Amino acid sequence: MYYLDAANRQISLNLAHRRLGHISKKLIKKLIKESTGVTLKGIDAHEYADERCDECMAGQMKAKPFPLRQPPKRKETKPFEMIHMDLLTGPEEALDGHYKYLLVIVDDYTRYSWVYGLRSKHIETAWKKWSARILRHHGDGDKHKVLIKRIRSDNGGEFITKVM
Repeated sequence: MYYLDAANRQISLNLAHRRLGHISKKLIKKLIKESTGVTLKGIDAHEYADERCDECMAGQMKAKPFPLRQPPKRKETKPFEMIHMDLLTGPEEALDGHYKYLLVIVDDYTRYSWVYGLRSKHIETAWKKWSARILRHHGDGDKHKVLIKRIRSDNGGEFITKVM
C-alpha cells in the first residue's frame, strides 16, 4: 500500500484559483500564507500578473456575447427556393491548371452544393448546365416544379446576366 503526502504537494496558482471557486489570486496568496502544508509553484512569477481565466471574464461580462451559431433569419421550406452562389479564384495546384475560377452553388434548404470549374468569369454556360441538370433530376423536365425564388450572392458583376 502506498501513502501519498498530499499536504506537501505543490500546485500552481492557476490550479488553486480554479479549485477554490475562482477567487482572486491575492486572496489565494493570503490563504496559502495562513494555512500550513500547501505550497504554490511559481508564486513569485505571478506576483504582479493580472491574468484572468475565461470563466472569470465571462462571469464579469454585463452583456452576453453573441452565440457562436445564430439562427438564420429565413429558412426555406423546399429545395431550390433560395440558392447561394459565389465565384472563387482558387490556387492553380488545386484546379490542376485547367480552370481559373470556381462557381459554387449551394441550396439553402438541403445545403447540397455544386462546383463548376470555369476558365473565365462568364457563368452563363455553367448556369445553363446546372439548371438543366436540376430540371432533369428534380423537376422531371417541368420548370414549374423547380422554382428558384431567390439567389443570394456577393453582388459580383459576373452574376448580372439576362440568362438567370
